[in-house]
Formats: sequence, structure tokens, C-alpha cells
Amino acid sequence: MAPGALRRVLREASGTPAIAVAAFGIFLWIQFSGPFITGDDPYYHIAVSQVYSKQGIIKSFPWMQFAIQKEKFGDGHFLFHIAMIPFLWRDPIQGAKVYSVILAAIGVAVFASVLKSFRVPYLSLWVLLLFSSGPFFLYRFSVVRPQILAVTFALLSFWAVTKERPFPVGLVTFFYFLSYSSAHIALI
Repeated sequence: MAPGALRRVLREASGTPAIAVAAFGIFLWIQFSGPFITGDDPYYHIAVSQVYSKQGIIKSFPWMQFAIQKEKFGDGHFLFHIAMIPFLWRDPIQGAKVYSVILAAIGVAVFASVLKSFRVPYLSLWVLLLFSSGPFFLYRFSVVRPQILAVTFALLSFWAVTKERPFPVGLVTFFYFLSYSSAHIALI
């Protein structure tokens, strides 16, 4: 393949929808390569989402017998838990896996979109570099935890701040705050 043709292929493959679909496929393969969910925390997040779906918003969490949240429950990942509810109706484990795949694909698409908004050349290569950066990225984006949303909102807040867009900064910060306990990062 001639160098000009290679550049053309890379440029055409750099579309954010194509990257999102590829990321979806990769994370789908990772998630469904086994029957279980990686880690212990995802089971907590599934349980909280199920409690919300059955009882609505809760003010205490009696299952945490030895924690301060037993009587005064404050959910630092509220939006993450609420958004997970529709995926849990049939099989909570499989639904949580699908939810995680969708969030991971959105996160990669946002990464690509932010780079594209800054006119970074060879977008596909940057995304490939992200995926080949080591097992830490693949692991963190495959675990059913709110950090996937946190990274996505951090990227969006970076974009909004650097592009000097006050309304998106406020909107992203609001949703960041509702979905992750370290939302103050968006303000830094």
C-alpha cells in the first residue's frame, strides 16, 4: 500500500462512530469472555442499583452494619447506579456487563472526539495507542465501576474548559458530581 493510500485509510477510519463501534466490539469480547464480573466492587454497584429499582431513593443502607453509611447513606455514585437499573431487569450480571461495555465505548468515543476537536492528526493511531497502553487501561475500562464515567466526564470537562464553553463546563460538572465521588477533579 502506498503511503498516500495508508494516510487516506487512517483518515477515513478516524471517524468517531467507527472508533466507538470498534471499542464496543473489543470491550464486548473482553466482558463476555467469561461468565463472571471482575472484582468485588461491581457486585456492590449491582446491588445498590437493584435496591434503587425496588425501593426508590434510600436514606439508609442497613447492609453496611459497621460503616457510617448504615444510618446516613449518601451515594457518591448516584447517577451511575440509576443509569444501570434498566440493564439489570433480566440478568443482573449480564446486564451489568452490557452497561459496562456501553460506558467504555462511550468513553473511548469521547476520547476520540476530544482529540478530533483539537484537530489531532492520525486519530486512529492515538486510539490504538490508548488500547495498547497496557493492561491497566483495559482492566479499568472493563470493570463495572463508576471510574469509566469519571474518566469520560474528566475528558469532557477538559474539552469544555479548554474550549472556554461555560455552559458545558457547568453541565458536565453537574453530571460528574452526580456520578462519581471525586467530581471535584472537573473543577481543577
